[in-house]
Amino acid sequence: MRPNPFFSVVFLVGSVTILPLNVYGQGKEKDFGYSSTTDYYDARKYEKKTRTALIGLYSKDPAETLMGNECVESYTRELGFEYVYPFSSPGIPRNDLYIFANNRWNGLRLMFKNGLFWKRKVKKRIKACRLSSGDYRG
Repeated sequence: MRPNPFFSVVFLVGSVTILPLNVYGQGKEKDFGYSSTTDYYDARKYEKKTRTALIGLYSKDPAETLMGNECVESYTRELGFEYVYPFSSPGIPRNDLYIFANNRWNGLRLMFKNGLFWKRKVKKRIKACRLSSGDYRG
């Protein structure tokens, strides 16, 4: 009985493509003395960044946001933003359209980051900080 040439071709192609796959899964060779107990600690992989960039929200009234109050500033930094007072320098006037667009965009970012009612939580904390510290101007 003569073997079928189709099965011979399938066997040859399968042995050429499937058998060497275990060689690719081994990865690169480890350095001398490497083991699971002597592995170096990669801080970039396992630790969170300690400093994160804060989102800036412009506020025209510092008394409304209690800027400068430690209680409020620590809470807003927990949420990932801080209030910034918009100023105009002598050479560069304040751009109100930019401030409006910035606040809208960053408010949307904060909504996805901290939940839908993040602004209500912040106002509630501002009221609590205002009562606890007796600071009404910031």
